[in-house]
Amino acid sequence: MKTFTEQTIQKLTNEKSFTRGKKYYDQGRVTEYTDKSDLLEAVVVGTDKYKVSIDLSTLDMDCNCPAFRGDLLCKHQVAVLMTKIHGEVKPSKKPSVKKNSYKSFTNDVVSKNEIRKFCSPSFQHVSMYCLIDLFDKVSSDLIEYI
Repeated sequence: MKTFTEQTIQKLTNEKSFTRGKKYYDQGRVTEYTDKSDLLEAVVVGTDKYKVSIDLSTLDMDCNCPAFRGDLLCKHQVAVLMTKIHGEVKPSKKPSVKKNSYKSFTNDVVSKNEIRKFCSPSFQHVSMYCLIDLFDKVSSDLIEYI
């Protein structure tokens, strides 16, 4: 079995995946983690729930996320390897699925009154321009939140 360190993991991925994977680990997004001898399996919560398997004896790794292509570790695999090297599954600090975080974000950052300021009360429906203005206001905050 290969012994992994954070430096080893960094060499097997790119900087962006390493940083995000470490963040996912720190946020407690690794769930259903099992460590059976040389086989690690887990579900990592991101935009969806992704199944990760890593055979430490053969370095055969898999993830059903769209980013994993087989050559470099994806952020979900990084999070699972971080769980292995730190020896613990951290408790979750984020919503169960990232899609739900937008609703939480809008409740936390953009109140209904703020939305009404952007949308003209004379319209019976929300106009495209209203949505574009609202998106411009919150998009950078939303990206940072996620």
